[in-house]
Amino acid sequence: MNSKNASVLCIDDEEDFRYNICDFLEDSGYTVFNAENGKEGLESFHRHRPDIILLDLQMPDIGGLEVLSAVTRTSAETAVIVISGRGGMQDVIEALRLGAWNYLTKPIRDLAFLEHAVAQSLEKLRLIRENIAHKENLEKTVFQRTRQLQDEIAERSRIERALRESEEQYRTAIEHSNDGVAVTQNLCIKYVNQQFVNIFGYEKAEEILEKSILEMVHPDDRKRVLDLETLRQKRKGTPARYEFKGIRSDDKIVYIEASVAETFWRGHRVSLVYLRDVTERRLLEAQLQQAQKMEAIGIMAGGIAHDFNNILFPIFGYTEMALENIADHAKVRKYLEQILIGARRARDLVRQILTFGRQDNEERKAIQIQPVIKESLKLLRALLPATIELHYTVESGSYVTANPAQIHQIIMNLCTNAYHAMEKKGGILEVTLEDTQILPSETLPSPDIAPGMYVKLTVSDTGIGMDRCVMERIFDPYFTTKEPGKGTGLGLSIVHGIVKSYEGHISVYSEKERGTVFHIWLPGTEIAEESEEFFVEHFSADGEHILLVDDEIRIVQMLQQMLESSGYKVTGLTNGKEALDVFRKNPAEFDLVITDMTMPKITGGDLAGELLRIRSDIPIILCTGFNISKETAKSLGVTELLAKPLLKEEVERVVKKVLDSRQRRGPCPAMPVHPC
Repeated sequence: MNSKNASVLCIDDEEDFRYNICDFLEDSGYTVFNAENGKEGLESFHRHRPDIILLDLQMPDIGGLEVLSAVTRTSAETAVIVISGRGGMQDVIEALRLGAWNYLTKPIRDLAFLEHAVAQSLEKLRLIRENIAHKENLEKTVFQRTRQLQDEIAERSRIERALRESEEQYRTAIEHSNDGVAVTQNLCIKYVNQQFVNIFGYEKAEEILEKSILEMVHPDDRKRVLDLETLRQKRKGTPARYEFKGIRSDDKIVYIEASVAETFWRGHRVSLVYLRDVTERRLLEAQLQQAQKMEAIGIMAGGIAHDFNNILFPIFGYTEMALENIADHAKVRKYLEQILIGARRARDLVRQILTFGRQDNEERKAIQIQPVIKESLKLLRALLPATIELHYTVESGSYVTANPAQIHQIIMNLCTNAYHAMEKKGGILEVTLEDTQILPSETLPSPDIAPGMYVKLTVSDTGIGMDRCVMERIFDPYFTTKEPGKGTGLGLSIVHGIVKSYEGHISVYSEKERGTVFHIWLPGTEIAEESEEFFVEHFSADGEHILLVDDEIRIVQMLQQMLESSGYKVTGLTNGKEALDVFRKNPAEFDLVITDMTMPKITGGDLAGELLRIRSDIPIILCTGFNISKETAKSLGVTELLAKPLLKEEVERVVKKVLDSRQRRGPCPAMPVHPC
């Protein structure tokens, strides 16, 4: 079959790309049809029955995979070549599983690749159709042979010739298979195709022939594979497919999916072995499992931190109020100051936990991280022994949306780990910071990140390194290989949480006794114009009435005493429903509402909505121990957002700011009370 009598259907929602492909194929002599979506594509397929379909995966209406499934169910003689630029490896695997013949990625820089893929598919289609035709002809010949015994010798000769041609066609198909194929007799390799040679890192098939196939199996899995082969030969039932660890000629590990069948070859009973390299799929699965595990632990950490914040809040408040009321009791004041220091340390620990769980509410803005890295390295240089050399190249001038303290935390954690890895024998610690662009045509470091501009941070050492088992767990919280007293196991898990919260990616490569390299990609951003902060004029409390709501009685009591000592009138309640009823009875009585976010029966967000329905001008301060963005708070109608636990001066500053802002705007007309 050639281009003059072959037809091609191009299904793609990108008009320019579709017409470019169609024009190219028409110029090459093909009959070309096109469709701009999956629905039109299926209609055109049923109407024209083309030889080849060029199919985009990502389309509106009916997706490419659904079109592919419908085509392969209808016709086994239609070649489908998938062309897509946005699908992940999982889409590729799924497309091939559904029956796609080939896969090309956008953009196609050289249309010669497309022409080659089309020609290759036509050749394969020709072989399939010839094989079908041969089968039909053979059946007809056998039928005629029963009636024409006089032609038996000539017919036998023709059949033998046809069988030789069929074997050659089968060999061609095997040689071009994407799977590794081997023929073994009593585990001894008698034949392999080129893909088998490639999978195990050899150059020629002759290097493998006559070897035991068990030599391609990692020692950890040899007994299991041998047991499965023994059961299969005894016909006691074995899985149709199974996986094992393979070992390449360069001693690298590959993960293999295998299926085995018995057949006859050159007069002998042999095993026909199909092997597929699933290493990349296993790595993607491991990344997904790690992400799911970290997400679950992050949720748990957020819950613990919320409860801990509620415990700390009264400690802060009562300690600060006690300090204000202590005059000459120097010893008691000293004790209270130590309590406050301990509480602040506990708050910092909670923020670390929230950072790990990606629930931190630290302010982020567009910054250059180059100065932060340099300052961190200056501090680090003074701490490193003379046996460790520090080399660094910090050249990036790009901006990222980040918190400087967290960037400092990242570099210090990574460099501290490197120091511990080289503590005994010394070595070289190298840090680089550079701008890099990931193009759509390039292999992405992770499916989680998109093409674009990134700032890449690399930290490497020449220390003791890690094996694969340790690398798989280094981002788990509290996992550490250090001696007692030298680490908690939280450092790398916190780094992982920060990087993921920035929508970045972190990877690690290490070998025992050869060192470790960490790569971090942080997405670049445009320089944001900073807005002026709201100026708060200081003024004394004048008996303003505050409605205070929190389901923790200790927090209500503490805040009520704190605010009343500053001159405010406070109505403190522990039930959101009760607070709503009190406010509804006399909404003009209150100047401000302070409410917790997480409460039973009615949340702070829902309470804010109900209060604003009753009186739209009432200012509301929302307190929370969870992560709530300013955008979310604004959508709830909240005036200010406070993260627990707070110091007394922070509470007073925000309350004054809100009340002062309301006074500057002037009193609003009395609002009618709306029934809820």
